[in-house]
Amino acid sequence: MKAVALENVDNIYKCGKGGTIKWRSVKFTELKNFSLALDKLCNALGDSAKDDFWIPIIRRLKRFRFDLCAAPLDENHIKKSIPELRTFLREKEYSCNLIYPNEGRPYSFVIDQLEQLEACSTSYLLGTLMETAKGSNKDNALLIKEPRLIPSVEESLNGCGMGKHFTVINPAILKENTCYQQIIVIGPSRWFPEYIFSAPRANNILVMKYSWIRDQWKPEPVFIEPLRQRISKKVEIDAVPLDQEDIFTDADTLLLPSLDFKRIADKVSEAAHPGDNLDDVDARIFILEEGWAVFLEADDKSTALVIDLDSHSNQPLKRIKVNEIQTGMFVLLRTGGGGDYIVPVADQIMDDYATIAREFQKEWKSHLKAQFMNQGSGIVISKLEKLGSSRANYTNLRNWMSARSIKTEEYDDFHAIMELIGLAKHTDYYWEMMKLIGNAHQRAGQMIRKMLLEQVNKCDLGILKRTGKMDFTITGKQSVSITAFQVRDISPNTLQVDHWRIGNPFEPEE
Repeated sequence: MKAVALENVDNIYKCGKGGTIKWRSVKFTELKNFSLALDKLCNALGDSAKDDFWIPIIRRLKRFRFDLCAAPLDENHIKKSIPELRTFLREKEYSCNLIYPNEGRPYSFVIDQLEQLEACSTSYLLGTLMETAKGSNKDNALLIKEPRLIPSVEESLNGCGMGKHFTVINPAILKENTCYQQIIVIGPSRWFPEYIFSAPRANNILVMKYSWIRDQWKPEPVFIEPLRQRISKKVEIDAVPLDQEDIFTDADTLLLPSLDFKRIADKVSEAAHPGDNLDDVDARIFILEEGWAVFLEADDKSTALVIDLDSHSNQPLKRIKVNEIQTGMFVLLRTGGGGDYIVPVADQIMDDYATIAREFQKEWKSHLKAQFMNQGSGIVISKLEKLGSSRANYTNLRNWMSARSIKTEEYDDFHAIMELIGLAKHTDYYWEMMKLIGNAHQRAGQMIRKMLLEQVNKCDLGILKRTGKMDFTITGKQSVSITAFQVRDISPNTLQVDHWRIGNPFEPEE
C-alpha cells in the first residue's frame, strides 16, 4: 500500500467529521416518460428479453437512458446520440412486429417517447449544475459513476464555460487522499460505493438526481470517534415539488446489466469449427472499460503488459502472468487490427526477410499438422521419437503445430520434424529462419516496452485513472496502436477459444 502523509489523514478526518449531505432533485418529464416506456417494454418481453433479437436492442436503450441519468451532458451530445438510436430502432420495427406481434405496441411506444425526448433535447442536469455552481469559488469535484462518460462531461462543461469550476472524477479517485470543498454526485447515491458517503473526501456532498428516481442512503456508524459511535454528517434534502402522479423508478433498474460470461462463452462455442480445433487454447474472459471484452490465455506461462497504478513501485508498466491480473489494473492490447502487437513490430525489424520467414514458418507447421490429421497423435509422436526427438509428447506436439509458437526449443526436435515431413535436407536453413523470427520477436518486445515506458512516463496517468482508457502509438514504418483498458471483471472459469481470438478486444452482445 502507498503511504499517506499525516497532514492528508488529518484532512480526511476533518471531512468525515463535519459537513452535510444534501439531495437536489431535477425534473425531466420527457426522460421519465421514455424510461417508463422502456420498463414497460422489458416487462412485456419477460424471458424473451434474453433472445438474440432483443439483447442488442435493450442494451442500447438502457445504455442511452443510463448515460442521460448519469452525466450532465449538453444539448449537442443529446441531439447527436438520439438520431442514430432512432434509426436503429426503426430498422428493427418491422421484424419486431413480424416475430413478436404482442410486443409491437410497447416497442413502438418506446420509439414515440424517444422522439418526444428528441424534440425537447434540454440538458436539465447540466442546467441545474450551472445554477448550483454559479459564483462558486469552491474546489468542486464532479463525481461520475462511469469513467467512459468523463470526456463527454468535460466537453459539455467546457462548452458552457464551467470547466474551470469542476474536477471531474470517478469513484476510484475518492479512495485516494485528496480532499475537496464540495463533491457533487451525479445520480442516485445507491449507484456509488458506501465509502463515498461514510468516509467522505469533502466537507459538503450534494447528490443531484432526477426527481423520479427513488433513492435513499442511511448513514452507518464509521470509524470516527469509535468510543461513542455517532454520525456527524447532517443529511438534508433539497428537492423540487413532485407531481402527484409521479411514478418512482428504482435506482438499480437504471443500471446497465452486467455482461454475461456464460452467454459470451456460448457464442464462442457456436462459432467454433468442429474438428478443426488444434489451435484452440484455454482462456479467460476479461471485461474491460467502455463495455469491451478480451480473451487472454489462461496458461500458467502466459504473460501480458499491464499498467498497475496501485503498485508501490515507481514503474507502473510491467509484464506479469495473466493469472496475476486483477480488476483495476490496465491491460495493454493492440487495437489497430490484430491481437498481437509483437508481430507487426517484429516484421518491421526483419524487413525484407519477414515475408519469406513467415512463409517458411507456416509451411513446416502445415505439413506437421497434416501428418497429425492423417495419422493421429500417437503414430506421429512414435515416429518423432524414432527420428531422435526426446520431447515428443501430445502437449508439445500441439504447441509445435500452433501458429502462436515459432519453433521447438531444441534443434533435435526440429530436425526430427523436418525428417518426418520430408524436408530434412533444408533443416538448417529453416532453423536459421525460425531463429531470425525468434530474435525479431525478442527485440520487438524490448522495443515496445521501452517506447511504452517513455510514453507512460510522459503522460498524465491521472487521466488514465479517471477515464479508464488511454491510447498509445508505437511508431515505425507502420504505426501500431495500443490501448490501455482498465479491467472491470474477470471470468472465474476458463473456456477453449480459437487462438486468433486471444488479445483481440471485442464488444460483446452488440
